[in-house]
Amino acid sequence: MLNEYNIVKQLFIKYNCILSSSAPVERLFSFAKIINAPRRHVLSDTHFEKLILLKSNKHVL
Repeated sequence: MLNEYNIVKQLFIKYNCILSSSAPVERLFSFAKIINAPRRHVLSDTHFEKLILLKSNKHVL
């Protein structure tokens, strides 16, 4: 079906591709390991998730 719509096909190929590296995922797990330290064992799931998002998106602010 994409062959019928060349512009859509080009956009699909340009923007709908998989990441070639697992580095972003590994970085996220690294953040999680730092935040989930034994001294923070009482964090709720919601608070933990918020801290991970803040840490991983600090460059956006």
